[in-house]
Amino acid sequence: MTYTKLDFDASRVSDDIRRLNPAVFGQAKGKPAPRCAQVQVQMQEPGQPPRLSLLNRTERRFYDSLSPDERARTVILPTRHFPLAGGGTYTPDFMVYANEAIFVYEIKGGYKGPGAEQGHERYARAAAQWSSNIVRFSKCTWDRKSGIWREEKWR
Repeated sequence: MTYTKLDFDASRVSDDIRRLNPAVFGQAKGKPAPRCAQVQVQMQEPGQPPRLSLLNRTERRFYDSLSPDERARTVILPTRHFPLAGGGTYTPDFMVYANEAIFVYEIKGGYKGPGAEQGHERYARAAAQWSSNIVRFSKCTWDRKSGIWREEKWR
């Protein structure tokens, strides 16, 4: 099939395509800020804990189920990564700091699509490697039928 200039509508091309193809569209004015930074700035509500706006519905439901005392000691999507033996890292959904221990929570909903197995696998690897009397791992699953949280504590 042969295309003519009339078949190509340059007004419908995204800024990313323009930036990545300077030979076709000319030099870009500047590199845009990373998308994650744009989303964070746009979605962050004043007075909300950092990264609260980045949670999915199930994670937000879990956060809303915490008591005000627990919320005050909770870090959402912590920047602390657990290095895994054999490569890779694990980032929990929540870490709750208490006097006697640090509770690490992985939140799971009904999603079974691409990447779901990787989340379970990384959680299991991190829990097997890092679990102790001080650092306690739990996987919490939302049961839509009964409307309750099911908590699986690691060992």
